[in-house]
Amino acid sequence: DSFCLDLVLFLNSDNIKKNWFVHYPQTLAELLDFANTNGFALDKGKISSIINNPQSKVEKIIFRFAFIRPANIIGKNSPVDYLCFSVAAEDFVTDHTDVKVEGVLLLDMLTPNYINDLTQTSKNISEKKILILGCGAIGSKIIFHLYRSGITNLTICDKDSMMFHNVCRHALTSVGGLENKAKLISKELRFLSYIAKPVKTVTEDLLSWLPNSDLSGYDLIIDTAASASVSRCIDRISLSINVPIVRFVLSDSGNVGLVYVNYNRKVMLSDYYMQLVRLAIDEGNEEIADWLRKEKKYNFDYIRVGEGCHSNTMKLNDDVISAHTALASNIIRHIFDTPQTNEIFLSFANMDYQGSLFSIKYDVPDFVALTCKNNDSWEVRMPADILRRIQIDAKVGGNREAGGYMMGCLDNKYHRIYVLDTFVPKESKRETNRIELSRGGWYDHCKKKKKSTTG
Repeated sequence: DSFCLDLVLFLNSDNIKKNWFVHYPQTLAELLDFANTNGFALDKGKISSIINNPQSKVEKIIFRFAFIRPANIIGKNSPVDYLCFSVAAEDFVTDHTDVKVEGVLLLDMLTPNYINDLTQTSKNISEKKILILGCGAIGSKIIFHLYRSGITNLTICDKDSMMFHNVCRHALTSVGGLENKAKLISKELRFLSYIAKPVKTVTEDLLSWLPNSDLSGYDLIIDTAASASVSRCIDRISLSINVPIVRFVLSDSGNVGLVYVNYNRKVMLSDYYMQLVRLAIDEGNEEIADWLRKEKKYNFDYIRVGEGCHSNTMKLNDDVISAHTALASNIIRHIFDTPQTNEIFLSFANMDYQGSLFSIKYDVPDFVALTCKNNDSWEVRMPADILRRIQIDAKVGGNREAGGYMMGCLDNKYHRIYVLDTFVPKESKRETNRIELSRGGWYDHCKKKKKSTTG
């Protein structure tokens, strides 16, 4: 039933205080002298009249002296610094100047704007509405990284419950009574920010929820489900929405992290892996070629790059996951700060030595889709620059016939033929109305390409 009278005392904004105070007021007399010495005007009569009002219940007075510093204060988002002291209202009114005053600690509320400033997160991303698919070891860390950066307008999705083994590498540190992962994360995040709205949760199966939901209201979709089926589902529905998509997965038992950034719908998520296979063809990309050789031990579906963390038999340490997700979160935080182009980010851990970590970025060209005329359930997909190369090669030599070889990957399950490389033999016989393709150099070319992509 009692109240404090909070007095905010400030100087002209041009008065910048560059020196720190060493001796603080210990008594009311010293406090009044401190105010006078530093140019703060205290209207003692006005303060006393407020306290003496019959309806007043003021028992304490808090003096907040505000100073402008040359730069922002550590832990605050402005250069305004405060020194705060409290004294009993009765002692102030009755001039008990020898009474001791107490120091008061002033703490800033942890608002989203405050977090943005501390973490240098721009409004380009902090105000976006983001959908995150998957709340497992990868997804949970991404969610916490983003939320701690002031990116709080999140909808998180997962139907699974938190199990005992999950705590070995999950952002949450307890099973929470085997509750749903998304709900547990939402509950935990409420303690991090005072003003942010609660994180929305979806606990339905993604393969049912995604096709029946309006996703056009989101500014970004992040897929951390490590599921080929979810990725395929996103590919199907992404053609009807204009929302950037980020897919993050781990490969090679966690030693390789992959971030796919997709803006242009001329590239499907399933095209990204094919682009990596294509990059491995080049002799300069030994890192990718080496990764593909290792990946063959785990991967029986060309498109499925990445391992889900749902199994308690998987041997994958929390520190390795954290290293990759930290890089992925950094990429996501700056995703709207740069020109919007399709990109692949690869992070390699423990490659040169235990504890090594480095990353590479590649641009992804548009892919051209051509429907097969003899069977429209099949399509040919190839990078646009390869098609341009074929068109150029076809025009060389005037009106003479032209030809060459194409190679790539065959996806029987989804009826796709990927063309990832071409070879034009120099020894071919080219005439006006016929061509005889040579096989000179073709065998060695194939052998080299198959070796660099593990077949």
